[in-house]
Parts: sequence; C-alpha cells; structure tokens
Amino acid sequence: MKKAIKNVLTALIAVVAVWAIGTSSAHADVNFCAQGNPTLSVDYLVQGQELGVQVIKEGSNVRLKCNNYYGEGAGSEWTSKCTGIERLTSGCYKVCGYQKPTPPSASEPWSAQYPTINQIGFNKYNVVMDDPIAGGRQTSMVLAGEFTSPPSNSGPCGKYNPNP
Repeated sequence: MKKAIKNVLTALIAVVAVWAIGTSSAHADVNFCAQGNPTLSVDYLVQGQELGVQVIKEGSNVRLKCNNYYGEGAGSEWTSKCTGIERLTSGCYKVCGYQKPTPPSASEPWSAQYPTINQIGFNKYNVVMDDPIAGGRQTSMVLAGEFTSPPSNSGPCGKYNPNP
C-alpha cells in the first residue's frame, strides 16, 4: 500500500513539474496572411499589469510594438498603444502577446500570453490573449482584412525579445 501511494505521489509530482516547466515556454503565436491593408486594434483588459503585443511581418523586423504603458513608463522599444486602427501592408504576420504582473519594471521579466481565436464576422477575427499563470484574459485584438490565410495558432514566439 505504501509503495502504491509513493508511486502515485511520484507520478503526480512529475506531472506537476512537467506542467510548470511547460507553461513558461509553451505559448503560441498567431499567424495570418492578408492582401490589401489588413487592420489590427488592441484593447487591454486589465489594469496594473504591463501588456505588450508585437506584430512581426514575415521577412522583416517588428511592424508594431504595442504596449498599454506606451508614453507612461514603458521601455523605449515600444512604439504605440495600438488602441486605434493600425493599418498593415499585404503579407504574412506573426503576433505575440506578453505581460508582466506589475506596471513597467525593468527587473520584472516578461511572460507569454496564450491566444484564443474566434471569427466574429466576415474576414474579422477576435484574438484574446491570456496568461493562465497570472490568471485570466489580458489583451483582446481585432484583426480584419482580406485573409489569404486566416489567423491561426502556431509555434511558439519564444522569450520576449525587444528586437526580434
């Protein structure tokens, strides 16, 4: 009986350890391709936490660097809040969401957000980013355009890099 309990506890500890290791790096990005001028707008759903969104065009540097504290203490790498309509150019993009559990702080590391994608109209998608460790939904984005490849979850964004 003791051996069986010990085996169950060992298995449980292993599962929790694998889950804990996986959650810090198992995030996904959102990829899409569009022609014409697709648009993106961001809505930040929480206060008191720094939230960042990077929009990277395939084959180039970051197209947008959105931060809810832009102009209010966010690092100099951020370029906008992106709360209005941001126009992109034709092409393929990767969108990554990040958050800190505090207002801007150089000592606090970024963690990744996990996207959920829902079609909300013809050629219009809502992407909700959340962080299960911090708890709850963090960022909501609306993507609209003439998609040649609609928004989908794909491989990891990797750790936050201000200049990928």
